Amino acid sequence: MQELNALRRGYEQKIAQKKSGFELMAKMIGYTIQEMGKAGLLENEVEVWGRLKSFKSAYENYHKKAIDDCFGIRIIAKNDKDLEKIQQQLDKIFIVEKTKDHGKKSNTKYNAVHQMIRMNEHYADTHKLNIEGMPIIEIQFWNNELENMCETGEISYSKYKHKDLKKIQTVYKQNPFEVYRNLPTYYEIRGNKIRMLSAEETLRKIYPDLVCGEHSDIEISM
Repeated sequence: MQELNALRRGYEQKIAQKKSGFELMAKMIGYTIQEMGKAGLLENEVEVWGRLKSFKSAYENYHKKAIDDCFGIRIIAKNDKDLEKIQQQLDKIFIVEKTKDHGKKSNTKYNAVHQMIRMNEHYADTHKLNIEGMPIIEIQFWNNELENMCETGEISYSKYKHKDLKKIQTVYKQNPFEVYRNLPTYYEIRGNKIRMLSAEETLRKIYPDLVCGEHSDIEISM
Protein backbone atom coordinates (compact mmCIF):
# COMPACT_ATOMS: atom_id res chain seq x y z
CA MET A 1 0.00 0.00 0.00
CA GLN A 2 2.85 2.40 0.82
CA GLU A 3 4.41 1.73 -2.58
CA LEU A 4 1.08 2.40 -4.30
CA ASN A 5 0.59 5.66 -2.40
CA ALA A 6 4.13 6.73 -3.30
CA LEU A 7 3.45 6.01 -6.98
CA ARG A 8 0.22 8.03 -6.77
CA ARG A 9 1.99 11.02 -5.18
CA GLY A 10 4.75 10.91 -7.78
CA TYR A 11 2.28 10.69 -10.65
CA GLU A 12 0.16 13.54 -9.35
CA GLN A 13 3.25 15.70 -8.85
CA LYS A 14 4.25 15.15 -12.48
CA ILE A 15 0.75 16.08 -13.64
CA ALA A 16 0.79 19.21 -11.47
CA GLN A 17 4.11 20.33 -12.98
CA LYS A 18 2.71 20.31 -16.51
CA LYS A 19 -0.93 21.15 -15.81
CA SER A 20 -0.72 24.88 -16.51
CA GLY A 21 1.26 24.19 -19.70
CA PHE A 22 -1.39 21.72 -20.82
CA GLU A 23 -4.15 24.23 -20.13
CA LEU A 24 -2.33 26.84 -22.22
CA MET A 25 -1.95 24.40 -25.12
CA ALA A 26 -5.64 23.47 -24.78
CA LYS A 27 -6.59 27.14 -25.07
CA MET A 28 -4.39 27.48 -28.16
CA ILE A 29 -6.08 24.50 -29.80
CA GLY A 30 -9.55 25.73 -28.89
CA TYR A 31 -8.80 29.25 -30.15
CA THR A 32 -7.35 27.95 -33.43
CA ILE A 33 -10.48 25.89 -34.10
CA GLN A 34 -12.74 28.78 -33.12
CA GLU A 35 -10.98 31.13 -35.55
CA MET A 36 -11.22 28.54 -38.32
CA GLY A 37 -14.97 28.45 -37.75
CA LYS A 38 -15.26 32.24 -37.84
CA ALA A 39 -13.30 32.31 -41.09
CA GLY A 40 -15.72 29.84 -42.69
CA LEU A 41 -13.10 27.14 -43.04
CA LEU A 42 -15.19 24.54 -41.22
CA GLU A 43 -18.56 23.22 -42.36
CA ASN A 44 -19.99 22.57 -38.90
CA GLU A 45 -19.44 23.36 -35.23
CA VAL A 46 -16.67 21.43 -33.50
CA GLU A 47 -16.47 20.25 -29.89
CA VAL A 48 -13.18 20.26 -27.99
CA TRP A 49 -12.59 18.45 -24.69
CA GLY A 50 -9.50 18.09 -22.53
CA ARG A 51 -8.52 15.23 -20.23
CA LEU A 52 -5.94 14.53 -17.55
CA LYS A 53 -5.63 10.77 -17.12
CA SER A 54 -6.39 9.52 -13.61
CA PHE A 55 -3.76 7.70 -11.58
CA LYS A 56 -5.94 4.58 -11.59
CA SER A 57 -5.98 4.46 -15.39
CA ALA A 58 -2.25 5.17 -15.61
CA TYR A 59 -1.45 2.49 -13.02
CA GLU A 60 -3.54 -0.13 -14.82
CA ASN A 61 -1.32 0.38 -17.89
CA TYR A 62 1.86 0.63 -15.83
CA HIS A 63 3.27 -2.77 -16.86
CA LYS A 64 1.65 -2.88 -20.30
CA LYS A 65 2.96 0.20 -22.07
CA ALA A 66 4.66 3.54 -21.55
CA ILE A 67 2.51 6.17 -19.91
CA ASP A 68 2.65 8.72 -22.72
CA ASP A 69 -0.93 9.91 -22.97
CA CYS A 70 -1.52 11.48 -19.55
CA PHE A 71 -2.63 14.73 -21.19
CA GLY A 72 -5.30 14.49 -23.86
CA ILE A 73 -7.44 16.58 -26.19
CA ARG A 74 -10.45 15.19 -28.02
CA ILE A 75 -11.71 17.03 -31.11
CA ILE A 76 -15.17 16.02 -32.30
CA ALA A 77 -16.51 17.12 -35.68
CA LYS A 78 -19.48 16.09 -37.78
CA ASN A 79 -17.35 14.92 -40.68
CA ASP A 80 -13.82 13.78 -41.42
CA LYS A 81 -13.24 16.67 -43.81
CA ASP A 82 -13.33 19.21 -40.99
CA LEU A 83 -11.09 16.98 -38.88
CA GLU A 84 -8.49 16.87 -41.66
CA LYS A 85 -8.53 20.67 -41.98
CA ILE A 86 -8.05 21.08 -38.23
CA GLN A 87 -5.25 18.56 -38.24
CA GLN A 88 -3.46 20.45 -41.00
CA GLN A 89 -3.83 23.77 -39.16
CA LEU A 90 -2.54 22.39 -35.87
CA ASP A 91 0.51 21.01 -37.69
CA LYS A 92 1.62 24.64 -38.11
CA ILE A 93 1.75 25.16 -34.35
CA PHE A 94 2.79 21.78 -32.98
CA ILE A 95 5.26 19.04 -33.83
CA VAL A 96 3.65 15.64 -34.44
CA GLU A 97 5.73 12.95 -32.73
CA LYS A 98 3.55 10.02 -33.72
CA THR A 99 0.31 9.30 -35.59
CA LYS A 100 -1.83 6.22 -35.08
CA ASP A 101 -4.80 5.53 -37.35
CA HIS A 102 -6.96 3.04 -35.47
CA GLY A 103 -9.23 2.73 -38.51
CA LYS A 104 -6.56 0.65 -40.23
CA LYS A 105 -7.06 -2.15 -37.72
CA SER A 106 -9.38 -4.86 -38.98
CA ASN A 107 -10.56 -6.06 -35.55
CA THR A 108 -11.98 -2.85 -34.10
CA LYS A 109 -14.83 -0.40 -34.66
CA TYR A 110 -12.82 2.35 -33.02
CA ASN A 111 -11.53 4.24 -36.08
CA ALA A 112 -10.16 7.46 -34.59
CA VAL A 113 -6.85 9.04 -35.54
CA HIS A 114 -4.56 9.74 -32.56
CA GLN A 115 -1.55 12.04 -32.64
CA MET A 116 1.11 12.65 -30.02
CA ILE A 117 2.11 16.32 -30.29
CA ARG A 118 4.48 18.74 -28.61
CA MET A 119 4.97 22.47 -28.87
CA ASN A 120 6.94 23.73 -31.86
CA GLU A 121 10.13 25.31 -30.48
CA HIS A 122 10.22 28.06 -33.11
CA TYR A 123 6.59 28.94 -32.48
CA ALA A 124 7.21 29.01 -28.72
CA ASP A 125 10.27 31.26 -29.10
CA THR A 126 8.40 33.65 -31.40
CA HIS A 127 5.51 33.98 -28.96
CA LYS A 128 7.74 33.90 -25.84
CA LEU A 129 6.17 30.76 -24.41
CA ASN A 130 7.79 28.58 -21.75
CA ILE A 131 8.13 25.32 -23.62
CA GLU A 132 9.65 23.54 -20.60
CA GLY A 133 6.29 23.57 -18.85
CA MET A 134 4.39 22.09 -21.79
CA PRO A 135 3.74 18.34 -21.97
CA ILE A 136 3.36 15.96 -24.87
CA ILE A 137 -0.36 15.74 -25.60
CA GLU A 138 -2.40 13.02 -27.23
CA ILE A 139 -4.99 14.46 -29.64
CA GLN A 140 -7.90 12.23 -30.62
CA PHE A 141 -9.83 13.14 -33.78
CA TRP A 142 -13.42 11.83 -33.62
CA ASN A 143 -16.38 12.20 -35.95
CA ASN A 144 -19.95 12.25 -34.59
CA GLU A 145 -20.60 8.64 -35.55
CA LEU A 146 -17.66 7.47 -33.45
CA GLU A 147 -18.70 9.78 -30.61
CA ASN A 148 -22.12 8.13 -30.44
CA MET A 149 -20.57 4.66 -30.35
CA CYS A 150 -18.10 5.67 -27.64
CA GLU A 151 -20.44 7.72 -25.45
CA THR A 152 -23.48 5.47 -25.24
CA GLY A 153 -23.04 2.77 -27.89
CA GLU A 154 -21.44 -0.62 -28.17
CA ILE A 155 -17.88 0.56 -27.47
CA SER A 156 -18.72 3.06 -24.74
CA TYR A 157 -16.28 3.57 -21.88
CA SER A 158 -18.65 2.14 -19.30
CA LYS A 159 -18.95 -1.08 -21.30
CA TYR A 160 -15.39 -1.76 -22.38
CA LYS A 161 -13.47 -0.28 -19.44
CA HIS A 162 -15.68 -1.26 -16.49
CA LYS A 163 -18.01 -4.21 -16.50
CA ASP A 164 -18.45 -3.97 -12.73
CA LEU A 165 -20.90 -1.07 -12.79
CA LYS A 166 -22.79 -2.54 -9.82
CA LYS A 167 -19.63 -2.41 -7.73
CA ILE A 168 -19.00 1.23 -8.69
CA GLN A 169 -22.62 2.06 -7.89
CA THR A 170 -22.28 0.47 -4.43
CA VAL A 171 -19.04 2.33 -3.65
CA TYR A 172 -20.55 5.58 -4.90
CA LYS A 173 -23.52 5.28 -2.53
CA GLN A 174 -21.25 4.55 0.43
CA ASN A 175 -18.53 7.11 -0.27
CA PRO A 176 -18.71 9.22 -3.48
CA PHE A 177 -15.18 10.55 -2.98
CA GLU A 178 -13.73 7.05 -3.44
CA VAL A 179 -15.20 7.07 -6.95
CA TYR A 180 -14.24 10.70 -7.61
CA ARG A 181 -10.57 10.19 -6.77
CA ASN A 182 -10.24 7.57 -9.53
CA LEU A 183 -11.81 9.72 -12.23
CA PRO A 184 -9.88 11.62 -14.89
CA THR A 185 -10.08 15.40 -14.94
CA TYR A 186 -12.15 16.70 -17.85
CA TYR A 187 -12.16 20.17 -19.42
CA GLU A 188 -14.74 21.76 -21.66
CA ILE A 189 -12.86 23.94 -24.17
CA ARG A 190 -14.58 26.79 -26.00
CA GLY A 191 -12.18 28.97 -27.92
CA ASN A 192 -9.47 30.18 -25.55
CA LYS A 193 -11.64 29.56 -22.49
CA ILE A 194 -11.62 26.28 -20.62
CA ARG A 195 -13.75 25.00 -17.76
CA MET A 196 -12.95 22.07 -15.51
CA LEU A 197 -15.93 19.75 -15.12
CA SER A 198 -17.17 18.97 -11.61
CA ALA A 199 -16.84 15.46 -10.25
CA GLU A 200 -20.53 14.78 -10.86
CA GLU A 201 -20.37 16.07 -14.44
CA THR A 202 -17.38 13.84 -15.14
CA LEU A 203 -19.09 10.84 -13.58
CA ARG A 204 -22.19 11.33 -15.71
CA LYS A 205 -20.06 11.72 -18.83
CA ILE A 206 -18.15 8.48 -18.28
CA TYR A 207 -20.93 6.40 -16.70
CA PRO A 208 -24.26 7.61 -18.11
CA ASP A 209 -26.00 4.54 -16.67
CA LEU A 210 -24.85 5.24 -13.12
CA VAL A 211 -27.48 6.56 -10.73
CA CYS A 212 -25.83 9.76 -9.48
CA GLY A 213 -26.68 11.87 -6.46
CA GLU A 214 -26.31 15.57 -5.87
CA HIS A 215 -22.65 16.11 -5.03
CA SER A 216 -21.88 18.66 -7.75
CA ASP A 217 -20.14 20.98 -5.29
CA ILE A 218 -17.24 18.53 -4.96
CA GLU A 219 -14.46 19.14 -7.49
CA ILE A 220 -11.80 16.76 -8.70
CA SER A 221 -8.38 17.99 -7.65
CA MET A 222 -5.07 16.87 -9.15
